[in-house]
Amino acid sequence: METRTERRTGVGLSRRTLLAGTAAAAGASAISWKVIAEQIETLKKSAGDNTELQNQITALQEANKQKDKDHANEIKALKISNAVDVALTNAKAKNNTAVKALLAAFLEKAELADDGTVKGLDDEIGKLTKGEDTAFLFDTSGKAKFKGAKAAEKSDPHNQPTGDDLSKMSYDELCKYMEENPDAVLE
Repeated sequence: METRTERRTGVGLSRRTLLAGTAAAAGASAISWKVIAEQIETLKKSAGDNTELQNQITALQEANKQKDKDHANEIKALKISNAVDVALTNAKAKNNTAVKALLAAFLEKAELADDGTVKGLDDEIGKLTKGEDTAFLFDTSGKAKFKGAKAAEKSDPHNQPTGDDLSKMSYDELCKYMEENPDAVLE
């Protein structure tokens, strides 16, 4: 009975043929030694092809394992990069790229914690925020500064220029004054 490997490779058939040829040669001189030698060579070629196929399969398996390792390293680097960006944003870094350049040596050997953060990153960022030569890269004021008009806030009723008495202006002077001073409040 032939095995699955023998069916797939055809090696079993060659062995049977060889055995049948050997039996026939032993029993009758109808099959010459030349035919048997040819059958042996055919069998050797089939076995050689099988070895070559096995080598190709092994090489492909190794290449696939290497690709898996490369992919895992890329995902790890992406997770670390995103965790660093989040940490720098929370630390109010003014320029994440510049701060990452200062953290490059640390990030080469960085490892992710179970919660998705980078181990030791907070300490490194703390050193940068407190360092005299790197503190300018972080906004440490604590409060965002906005300049300009504030919505839903009344203007100062005393925001009128001194020396202008609105009650003594003519209508045309008052219109001109309001065009020049749109924030002025008439009371």
